[in-house]
Amino acid sequence: MKREYFTRYVDNECVIIAKLFRAPITNYYKHLIRLKKEGKFHYNIDFNFEFYLRFYFPKKQMTTINSKSERLIIMFNGLNEVNDVNFSLYDRLGKSFASMGFPSVLFPTPFHLNRSAIDNRNFKNYNDWEERPHDFSKKLIKIPTVPLKKRPYCLYMNYIQIIYEYNIFRHLIDHEFNRVKRCDSYNIPKVNKEEKYFYNQHFTNKKTEVNLLGYSLGGLYALSCFSKNPDNVNSCTLLNAGASLDQMNLTKFVKKDVWEKIANNLKTVNNWGCDPEILSDILTDPNYGIINNVFFDSPLKDEIDRVGKKLLFIMGWQG
Repeated sequence: MKREYFTRYVDNECVIIAKLFRAPITNYYKHLIRLKKEGKFHYNIDFNFEFYLRFYFPKKQMTTINSKSERLIIMFNGLNEVNDVNFSLYDRLGKSFASMGFPSVLFPTPFHLNRSAIDNRNFKNYNDWEERPHDFSKKLIKIPTVPLKKRPYCLYMNYIQIIYEYNIFRHLIDHEFNRVKRCDSYNIPKVNKEEKYFYNQHFTNKKTEVNLLGYSLGGLYALSCFSKNPDNVNSCTLLNAGASLDQMNLTKFVKKDVWEKIANNLKTVNNWGCDPEILSDILTDPNYGIINNVFFDSPLKDEIDRVGKKLLFIMGWQG
């Protein structure tokens, strides 16, 4: 049985804790589970249902009795970050934030980092892993952009998934445990005693001040969650991220012509590459409108005067 949480790293300024998170089973995963049962999908996606968040707490908070966080920086990763080396940016940021007294957490997005799908046909001994081994073969990991070439709709469902997960996480850090429950859009287990203890131990019982930060394509994840309820977020920072899919420079992660094709196909429903059932799931989801606007328009254009001061774009060379 996996540990609910454990310490990964400690230095004079930062304590990194891995905390298990249970994702809701949305239509996205229901579809993939069905394909797997039919023998049409050969990757294990268990790590997308149960995976570890990385919390970066200031050492002073962890060594002071009854010291708890009143604020939190939530970081979202970029595209195709599936290898252990990709944690390094967020580890550096998290440690830096902790040294200044700011707690933060890396929220790995679907099929990235420690959530990437593993090829079942060539490797099966993964059931007891808490995190994927550092030296895991890249050949066994599914690259997230691969299915997007034929099925661009997966990107919509990926973003819908993270918004549901983000909403649940907000309930956890605010101690709203009774609000984490099954709803019409997903199934999720109840919060257990160890989870309640962890969030009670590290966060105050009032509304936590949340600051969002997304790197590259993760910037649009942050913007999507911010757009859902901007009044519930203190700030939203996009690091090396465009304001829409069309403005994203992702040549470091995927060929330019491939990304342009994916982005263009997402504009037209007929090019999404999905059957009518999945199409209906996406179009009727309450988060679809927000995500579509984040991809190709601006979900905040009518509110920019009111919430624009909470947005920060940091652009730099992506190499």
